[in-house]
Amino acid sequence: MRIIYFILFPFLLINNLAAQTKQTPIIPITTSTQDNSLCDPHDEKVCTPFGLALKSKIHYVDKNHHLKIIKGQVQLINKRSGNIDEVYGEKNTSKSAVEMSEYKDGWNTYAVYIASQIENPATFFSAKWIVPSPPKMNDQLLYLFTALMGWDVMDNGNYFNHILQPVLQWGLSPAGGGNYWAINNWYVNDQGFFYDSLIVVNSGDILQGVLKETSVVNNRFSYSSCFYGYPTQLQIDSLPQLQQAYLALESYKAERSDEYPTDEKIKFSDIHLETDIKNPQISWNLYKSPNNLGQYTKVVNPSSDGGEIDIYFRKPYSKNDFDEIHFYPNPVNDFLHISPNYIVDPLHIFPDKEITNCKIELFNSFGRLIQTYFYEHLNYEFNLDMKNFIPGLYIIRFSYNNNTHAFKIIKS
Repeated sequence: MRIIYFILFPFLLINNLAAQTKQTPIIPITTSTQDNSLCDPHDEKVCTPFGLALKSKIHYVDKNHHLKIIKGQVQLINKRSGNIDEVYGEKNTSKSAVEMSEYKDGWNTYAVYIASQIENPATFFSAKWIVPSPPKMNDQLLYLFTALMGWDVMDNGNYFNHILQPVLQWGLSPAGGGNYWAINNWYVNDQGFFYDSLIVVNSGDILQGVLKETSVVNNRFSYSSCFYGYPTQLQIDSLPQLQQAYLALESYKAERSDEYPTDEKIKFSDIHLETDIKNPQISWNLYKSPNNLGQYTKVVNPSSDGGEIDIYFRKPYSKNDFDEIHFYPNPVNDFLHISPNYIVDPLHIFPDKEITNCKIELFNSFGRLIQTYFYEHLNYEFNLDMKNFIPGLYIIRFSYNNNTHAFKIIKS
């Protein structure tokens, strides 16, 4: 269960790093499961981007306020007057906002970076992604987000967790919403869940979630969470330095992979992560839930300056044992996405089957050649623009490594 894990993990990490600061920590895979009966936003327990929470512990933060953390309490600060308008939680406690024995989450798959040294925290983290198509089943709750996390050691020796998240959601959440995509920001600690206003976005919109350290006072740190170009921002003062970076897919109520958006994946691109070292070497740890729905995460480019991590909604389509190249969606409306099936380690790209001298040809239903592309080395995904093509049947043919494969494509 994640809250227990986050409370115990800093202690294990600190002791591990004290002995071997250069060794990447090994993190146990979470085995938490979804409980769809607990995800009704009208119930006492609701599902936030950090998992199940008591509704009484969820609080709205308007644009005229920001938050400040003092000995485990969360203060609501008026930006104009500087006055404390409200205080949440108890001092010096790590008592959870949900009983640990009841804690469940919907984190299906995610990537996490953990600072290799305690004194090397994250100061800036951003990534871009495109709002996907609507899910096939409306009555569900999806979250896609980046996040930074850290912790305090309290006077009683317990750990007090902090996580800050710019979030894209589909569905009705504790912050509102419905059967449409919307964005906002969340801050979560062991006592409360805080969010700002939702902003409606549309499929195809480009989002850039940005988390950054904004100031330092007496060895305590201020961070902000926002979506670049949108009037939404959540600021938290007096936090510890944040050590972990996440990119994640979280879902509730979906029971089959075909109930997710029709897109094959979400591409978190142009990833920038800065620490006290501007562009550190990154080692990402990847996890997926044992729910057998097929969601998983793949590192495409591990760079901290322009990297890419893809989160798949389902196992890529394969036909006739052809799995070297993926193409989606089919039927296609605007762009046909074509990508090699490769794996990535933290330092280098190693294709499962290297694709060289690749010719890609597109034919109409009469067999007339319309477009041809050639790649000496097919290493990255590219988009074939079909938005101006007339609807109907097309044939796409891949020729490479002395092999040829042809498949039907439907333009809707």
